[in-house]
Amino acid sequence: FQAEDGIRDLVRSRGLGDVYKRQIQNLNTIVSRRINIVNNPAVISVGIVRSGTRGNIIPEDSEIQGTIRTFDPKLRAEIYQEIEQVASGVALGTGTEVSVEFDVGGFYPVTFNDENLVKRLTPSLRNAAENKVYEMTPSTGAEDFSFFSNEIPGMYFWLGVNAPGIMEAPGNHSPYFVVDDGALDVGVRAFVNLVSDYPN
Repeated sequence: FQAEDGIRDLVRSRGLGDVYKRQIQNLNTIVSRRINIVNNPAVISVGIVRSGTRGNIIPEDSEIQGTIRTFDPKLRAEIYQEIEQVASGVALGTGTEVSVEFDVGGFYPVTFNDENLVKRLTPSLRNAAENKVYEMTPSTGAEDFSFFSNEIPGMYFWLGVNAPGIMEAPGNHSPYFVVDDGALDVGVRAFVNLVSDYPN
């Protein structure tokens, strides 16, 4: 999983619509045009735009919130600098005040598996899942398990919970997410095997 942290731009002006539109458009150019992501992917997403309290009152300020995801701390620092530069440019070009905060709501480090644990305990998972275990490509999700695996050796794995024959289904953050109860037996066996095989 990638590292994730929150960003927040607070914009103060009398004509906010154009300002936060420019800010969001310019944030989108950071990954697509301003940094090299050929061998190191990155994502900047805007998920919240807040402004005003009533439809007939011009708001004094506006707030934009989003996330940054990357596998590389150096690239994350570069993205921070680019966001600050974009915000300064928008402020200068529109005559507004723009402030940027990072790590809003906390920072999630990269989740990684300890290679020795994976090598030693993958047979335990294969045994629990009738050999239906495969290595995944890196994911752009963020996971609080990373706080544990940065302190002690850890191994994070996913349990497939689709019904037999269903290859694609809504993810766990969807209101349409469904767990096939039969998968829970495999999950219990996996944890029992991991606990019993870990000391060996």
